[in-house]
Amino acid sequence: MGKVTTLCFGRFLVDLPAGVHIKEMGQQSQFMYGEIVSEPFMGGVDGFEKKMAAREIDARAGKNPKNYKFDKIIHTSIPNTRILITRDDDVFGLRLFRLEMYHWVDEILFSMTEGPYDQDHIWPSVEEIESEIVARLRGRASNEIPAEAGFCIKDGFISNDGSSYQSEEARMQINFQEWPDVWASFYSQTVPKAGDESLLTRINKGPETLLEKAYIRTLRRGKHEVNGFKGEESLDLLPTEDGFKQHYFNWEALGAVKNIFAPILTLQFETATLPLHGPRPRPSLTDDQAIKLYDTIVNSIRLRPTTAPVKTGANDPPKKPVGELAVTGRACPQTGWWQCNDVDVATDWRRQHFKEGDVLPMALRRAPTGLWKKVKGDQPVATIWQLVAYGEAPETAKQERKSVEAGVAKDVEPPTDG
Repeated sequence: MGKVTTLCFGRFLVDLPAGVHIKEMGQQSQFMYGEIVSEPFMGGVDGFEKKMAAREIDARAGKNPKNYKFDKIIHTSIPNTRILITRDDDVFGLRLFRLEMYHWVDEILFSMTEGPYDQDHIWPSVEEIESEIVARLRGRASNEIPAEAGFCIKDGFISNDGSSYQSEEARMQINFQEWPDVWASFYSQTVPKAGDESLLTRINKGPETLLEKAYIRTLRRGKHEVNGFKGEESLDLLPTEDGFKQHYFNWEALGAVKNIFAPILTLQFETATLPLHGPRPRPSLTDDQAIKLYDTIVNSIRLRPTTAPVKTGANDPPKKPVGELAVTGRACPQTGWWQCNDVDVATDWRRQHFKEGDVLPMALRRAPTGLWKKVKGDQPVATIWQLVAYGEAPETAKQERKSVEAGVAKDVEPPTDG
């Protein structure tokens, strides 16, 4: 007997029974702004740079979705990342934008294509995608179950504690080696507003016709709570055009409005699934076997537990994990040592000590030597800070740090020792 296989989709886990093997698996995810696509990419940094250079050439030549024109390409402070902006100017002077995000990490190339955005929304969207998605995105094997809070996607993981609401959607489809005709499909989506009808309400609104009563057999129907999620189910045998019946089981929990941890959850379980090519196979499971496999899977769906937060004292709030990211202008979420990894930032500005609640400042980017430095001088820039260590700053190591307001470049000096 083999081990139980546990899989992660979105913020949830599901178990496949011991000894059961995956034949095919699909996974799609949308996070905040839209769908994040992934593909293995073994070309290294040079390969990524060449791929991005080729895309820029095509974009400048007008080879863009919706025939948009090239506007600019952004080299972010995050390594191996590009954000391409295209635009459309209509006859009424309205300018619309689309964006393409590319990020290569852990041998995976992630991408996102979204739009259109108007002038007021494109640049805030770019900044948020960089700080809330790209900066928190890493690769993940399909069998890795992360310990930290966040959102599982195909080939990846986005670190996110769920403290603020955003749109999230996760889909996963599983086909089994032992039963090639059987598919189980999982779905979760945050609930933006109330009003959705439950599974049983929808079924009961359409009374069965005499023909349906003659050909559809219901094996089980009613409420089915799973690990705190109040769900409903309908387990039916449906006729096929081939003269035999297939199992078609549905479970659904409506979730709660704007609650990251209580989205809509569904499971669809189907036997005798019609393949892309060839005839429909007969069900490989009996009724009792199908119900048992379905019950084992649906009853395992649960919110993924995360590592218990560490506390600094009896009355102190939990610590954010080392590696936590926060962008310039936000309140520091955790007292400790923070670092920015922008290679152009002055070395003595890269590592700073902040207290919880401090507004995270801009960093000082050194101007190149020569005439440009004389004209422009060193410039404050927005950056992404990363928590690298806990603790208070020793008195001997405390540095004077001037407050730098966003967009103000005057009177900026790097901190000095002493």
